[in-house]
Amino acid sequence: MKLLAAQIYLAKLDYAEAIRQLRELKSTEASALRGRALWYKGDLDAAADELEAMLNDPDVVDEWAKSIAKLARRGQGRVPFTLSGGLLSAIEMPHVSQTAPYFVVPVEIDGELLLALISTGYAEVVLDSASRAEPSWVSMRFGGHLEVQDVPALTQDLSGISKQVGAPIKAVLGVNLLRHLHVTIDFGGRQFVARSFSPPPPPDSTRIPLYYAKGGGMFMKSGLGTGTGSLLIDTSMSLPMSLDEGGWKKAG
Repeated sequence: MKLLAAQIYLAKLDYAEAIRQLRELKSTEASALRGRALWYKGDLDAAADELEAMLNDPDVVDEWAKSIAKLARRGQGRVPFTLSGGLLSAIEMPHVSQTAPYFVVPVEIDGELLLALISTGYAEVVLDSASRAEPSWVSMRFGGHLEVQDVPALTQDLSGISKQVGAPIKAVLGVNLLRHLHVTIDFGGRQFVARSFSPPPPPDSTRIPLYYAKGGGMFMKSGLGTGTGSLLIDTSMSLPMSLDEGGWKKAG
């Protein structure tokens, strides 16, 4: 029950309570959850300890944990997602597809201007492995005004995503960064706004509670047919909605 409770609190981004629930548990799964909670909380050394303890289990294969543990060890003295410069930056998002609603935004990473895909199915920032061989800490600038220092970035071959989107995508922006930047997106107006503060909600809007799988990918509860289900919100998908077999059954 404590493992389940910790998973729920982690999905709600209540890191302190997730860690408290796991305080007396010593299993591999407990170390995995503790490591994620400590990582998102910004406690780098403790996160590395827990993730390395999990990876010592020969039955565990977790590339995310392996990369994050390395980053956490290299991050001593860093304060992840340190914001500086202006209070906000509004950036025009380029049209890259006539058929799919991809969210693409120009961003400067370590002084290089490139195109990044916003993907709420990803937890972290991911850089194209063709330009960067290993996970690293990077600096990002949006619109020449708002700067984010000490951003953890993983690496992955993004050539498939570039082909899918139809643009030279060199980075993916995941929800860990988007949360720190208090991002809002106006798709109709093609505007991406990053802020150093949390904005008030629009006056005419519907607020939907969001949750995060293992503290990462974004999802929400939704009515589906006669029942309810959890829907992963992935802004990098080309389809407006995609259901698995269980989803189609619930939808009738």
